[in-house]
Amino acid sequence: MVVPDNKLFKDGKIEWHSDEFPYDEASILSISKEKDAYIVEFKLSDKRNMFSTHSIRICNSGSRYYSYNASFMNMYNKLLEYDYDKDEKNVVSVFATDDKKKIKKL
Repeated sequence: MVVPDNKLFKDGKIEWHSDEFPYDEASILSISKEKDAYIVEFKLSDKRNMFSTHSIRICNSGSRYYSYNASFMNMYNKLLEYDYDKDEKNVVSVFATDDKKKIKKL
């Protein structure tokens, strides 16, 4: 089942519910822009069970967000090719605060 755009774009954020579980039971990937940074957050499902994880599944076949999954696949492939050692000005750090993981460009 493909969900309408208003379930993917909320209050200026992308809110991707994992394709692995039903919409209301899935963990969530949230992406928002703040000045010159992107905020990436992972929210564990409130309906926790033995299969609950912070991982977010983005399916290429059968995604509820068809055809937006293609953009995420393109981004994933570009990240695989990116040479982080060569680009000294784009340093990324991950740190935890209040049960949240944040990525900060230094």
